[in-house]
Amino acid sequence: MAKLTLPRSSFTFTGQSEGKSDIGRGTRSYQKKKSILIVDDDANLRMLLEYVLRKEYEVTTRDDGLSAMAWLAAGNIPDLIIADVDMPKLNGYDLLRQVGASGYFRNVPVVMLSGYDDESMREKCLNQGALDYLLKPFKPESMMAQLHHLFTYRIEEA
Repeated sequence: MAKLTLPRSSFTFTGQSEGKSDIGRGTRSYQKKKSILIVDDDANLRMLLEYVLRKEYEVTTRDDGLSAMAWLAAGNIPDLIIADVDMPKLNGYDLLRQVGASGYFRNVPVVMLSGYDDESMREKCLNQGALDYLLKPFKPESMMAQLHHLFTYRIEEA
C-alpha cells in the first residue's frame, strides 16, 4: 500500500510562531449574541420587545409559561428569560418557581414584568430568585439600558 504524503501548506496564521497557531485566540474573540426568551400573553408587547431587543439579542417569544417550559424542555437554554407575572395556563411566578427548581435551568436568570406596582408580588418574585422586577409600561430605551446593566454587572459576574 502506497503512503500518501500531502505537501506542507504555505498558509500561515497572523502572528504564528514555530509550531504554534493563534487560531484559538481568533475564535475566542468571536462573541455570539446573547439569547433572551420573552414570555408574555400580550402579542403587542411581545412584538415590541422582539423588535427592540433583536437588534442586540437573539430573541424567542412564547405566549404563556406552559409553552415556555415546553420550549426549555426541548433543550433550549437562553441567557435570560423575561416573563410577565400575569399569564394564562402557567403564570410568570409559577414559571419562575419551576425554572428555579429545575437542576437544568436553575442558573438561567429571570426578569419579571408586571403591569401592577404590587410590592408584595415584587418581593415574592425577588425572594423566589428573580433577577429583577420591571414595571409596564416602560420606554424601550430604558428596557435596553436595564438589560445592558443586568448583562454587564449582574449576569456576567454570577
